[in-house]
Formats: sequence, structure tokens, C-alpha cells
Amino acid sequence: MIREATAEDVDLLVQLIREAFATVAARFAITPANWPRHSSNISPERVREMMAEGHRYFVLDDGGEPRGCVALRRDDAETVHLRHLGVVPAARGRGLGRALLAHALTEARRLGARRATLGILAPDADLRAWYERHGFAVTETKTWPDIPVDVTFMARDLEP
Repeated sequence: MIREATAEDVDLLVQLIREAFATVAARFAITPANWPRHSSNISPERVREMMAEGHRYFVLDDGGEPRGCVALRRDDAETVHLRHLGVVPAARGRGLGRALLAHALTEARRLGARRATLGILAPDADLRAWYERHGFAVTETKTWPDIPVDVTFMARDLEP
């Protein structure tokens, strides 16, 4: 079951996001010191801020337990940006990430979006390949002086 999160779910979202992104942080040596705003270090205040900025979060429950989440925000009339798509490590490999992505893309279409975008860590070839299998293509890679890893942006068109 996938449901839309509310303000009462902030602590749950923080827990899910931190747990889901902790493995990524470990693989790429991301720490609170070198990237305080990385998903693995997200705070309740940041989630509240993102909700206030228009991010809508969805929580996936599997067997009555919250196992993952995804956020989307309308960037403009045609584009939705996806963030924090993650599944806790103990529940991976069962298609839950695919279900979250499908839900987010369905919601994007419902909102009238024609394009979905997202960002991933540039060196994460496995994740890039996963998104490519789901119709996303690389649009650009950016380097920022204050974070330790380049970010690759991807996009896909949404059929009506």
C-alpha cells in the first residue's frame, strides 16, 4: 500500500530516508561533515521545509510496516522532480522501489506533468542503470565545490 504522507509523518520520513540512503553514504564516503544536506543526514526540519516548498511525500507500507518513500514536487507546468526514492535495506529486491517509482510517475501524470526529473550520485552506475531501465536518460552532470560527489540529473517523458 502506498499512501500520501502528512505532517504527522515527518519523523517516519526522516527514519526511512536516513535508513534507505545510509548504504549510499557508506559506499561513497558521505558524512555529515562533508555533505550535511545529503539524504542520509536529513533532519525533521528539512523535511518540513521541503513539504512547505511543495514536496509531496508518499510512504510504502509492506506487510503493515513502512519500507520506503518517495517525494515529488511540481517544478513547472510540465515537469515534476522526484526526490528521496528509497527502500530500507531489509526490504530491497522485492520490487518496492519499482512500485514507488510507478506510483510517483502516475501521480505526476495525474498532475498533468509531461516530464519527470531526478538526481543521483554520478558514480552510482547501478542506480543509473536501474533508472535507465525505467525510461530515464542522463541530461547532465554537475559538480559543486561544497559536496564530495558529482550529481547526475536524469529525465524521462511521461506518456499521457
